[in-house]
Amino acid sequence: MNASLEMMPVKCAILLITLTVSFGSSGQVTFVIESLPDKHPEGDSIYIAGSFNGWNPADGDFLLQEGDQPYITLDGDGPIAFKFTRGSWATVEGNASGEKIENRSYSFTGLPDTVIVSIASWEDLSGTANPVSSTPASNVTTIDQFEIPQLNRSRRIWIYIPPDYTESDERYPVIYMHDGQNVFDAASSFSGEWGVDEALNELYEQEGFAAIVVAVDNGGDKRIDEYAPWANTDYGGGEGEAYVDFLIKTLKPFIDDHYRTRPQAAHTAIVGSSLGGLISYYAGMKHPEVFSRVGAPSPAFWFNPEIFDFTDMIALHPNTRLYLSAGGAEEASTATNMTRIADQLVSRGFPKDQIHTAVHPDMQHNESYWQSIVAEMVRWLMDNSN
Repeated sequence: MNASLEMMPVKCAILLITLTVSFGSSGQVTFVIESLPDKHPEGDSIYIAGSFNGWNPADGDFLLQEGDQPYITLDGDGPIAFKFTRGSWATVEGNASGEKIENRSYSFTGLPDTVIVSIASWEDLSGTANPVSSTPASNVTTIDQFEIPQLNRSRRIWIYIPPDYTESDERYPVIYMHDGQNVFDAASSFSGEWGVDEALNELYEQEGFAAIVVAVDNGGDKRIDEYAPWANTDYGGGEGEAYVDFLIKTLKPFIDDHYRTRPQAAHTAIVGSSLGGLISYYAGMKHPEVFSRVGAPSPAFWFNPEIFDFTDMIALHPNTRLYLSAGGAEEASTATNMTRIADQLVSRGFPKDQIHTAVHPDMQHNESYWQSIVAEMVRWLMDNSN
């Protein structure tokens, strides 16, 4: 347990009538909020969001019970990562200075446990004089309010161009990414950034590797719907195909028309983590004629079990390259499901050397982990595509 998160097991018994949210396992923990920020709005609901519910910040099944000390009881197994919110990522908890904090973590012991939690601040109410600095490199730009006709919505798009783009006539491979708020900018991220711009700028300086990166912001409360190909009866989803249609039929043609790209599948990747990994895998395996490079660290395959039947039924493309990874401190099911998918593909004749699988010890389900592997992942995926 990370003491810096101010989470200490309670030594004495606490008598509670608990709300239990079950994951079908033996361990159980009750989180009790001991203290709230001075600026906590009276009457505002508090939610717990984490790796167990697709990081939905306003999931009614994970609403804390009210009282002198708000609380919730979870059943589970293995480690989880989580944060508390007031119903959106704009109202997520922060540290004592009102700044972003790393994800909290907890590992189930198999026995009942009670953990006291203090929430130091809410980001939207912190009034901090030292906000997180905006960190995109100078070769990152944005397009606000880019239309998504397939979903009747609009979204911000981030575009990274290689350092030599304006001085050359070269054409470049393109990497499409999700959760754009977390890809380049610490200020817009909810728990740290991937640092893709810094990683690719360094690869360019060291090796001459260059690629365009296009990152689409997630839709907040629409994130789960858009990143899940099938509906999950507990959490939502089911708009994934429409979101993929947007990438293929609207966004990619725009990028290919306005930038010097290599539009062929061999030079086009799709990358995302968690639910972004789920939709990346789905998009790449269903549409290998568009995306032949697929990166899915910490894929949330658990969210849509239909993905396993999908893997058994899809036509396999021998030129697809697939990067799968999991952190050793994530929920055990992440690595288990990742291995299951890889085994299914190989058993059907997919080239084993076209799949990279790895479990990175001690790494958790967070941006810090994905930042640590992004250069390796991009370089492996785009090998021979530059």
